[in-house]
Amino acid sequence: MTELSTANRVAGVTLDLQTQQRLNEVARDNNSSPAVVMTATVAAFFARMDDTDDVVLTVPVTGRATAKVKRGGGMLSNALPVRIAVGAGELVTEIIARAQLELTGALRHQRYRSDDIQRDAQMPGNSLGFGPVVNMMFFDQPVQIDWVSVDYRILTSTVVEDILINLYQASPGAPIRVELHSNPYRYTVGELADHVHRFVEFLGAFLQQATVGGGLADVPLLSAEEFADLAVVSGGPAREARLVADLYEQVARDHGDRLAVR
Repeated sequence: MTELSTANRVAGVTLDLQTQQRLNEVARDNNSSPAVVMTATVAAFFARMDDTDDVVLTVPVTGRATAKVKRGGGMLSNALPVRIAVGAGELVTEIIARAQLELTGALRHQRYRSDDIQRDAQMPGNSLGFGPVVNMMFFDQPVQIDWVSVDYRILTSTVVEDILINLYQASPGAPIRVELHSNPYRYTVGELADHVHRFVEFLGAFLQQATVGGGLADVPLLSAEEFADLAVVSGGPAREARLVADLYEQVARDHGDRLAVR
């Protein structure tokens, strides 16, 4: 059984302006949204990290499906499983389109309670989700109190079984924040920081391939430093290939007066 803790480890970064602009461009060119493109990137990232073509994410939703419920008070949040197929030979734009299709389909069932889904799927009773959590908070307008603008700050993201990704933007055009929250019993501070850096690098390459019509296979998972570490070490000039029989004959000629077997 996985040990849990309320003291999650957190590491994050704010996307630079160039990456955010490219994200908006890719979303526009694919008739999508930054939230969908980011979800597609997360799915592709986990597919590459786990060497799989079938990724299941846990996506928190509001649970408010009608205008009347949206205006009502109370807490109705829910979490849904979103399954996204990610083929290594597919185009990046195809993965984005599939992510949009799967997210749209999931939202139609956002009142299907997560505990009911787990029971109907005969999942273990102690499961906290269906896979890595992708919590998207892209607010459509800033909060103002007495004409004073207020910034969003995520204080906590509940207990995490493995890893959770917070993607949030305080208002349209505001910087996008990427945060990884992890179970402290599974990831060290250094490992979490490395994952954040790797994901942001992966995001930049993913968006680049989406722009040029490239495939997921063209998105590197390793950094330039890691590729350099894996490069073949050059040595001296290669020796001429010789047969084993020729080596025996050479030894016999050079040391013919020695005993072969004692």
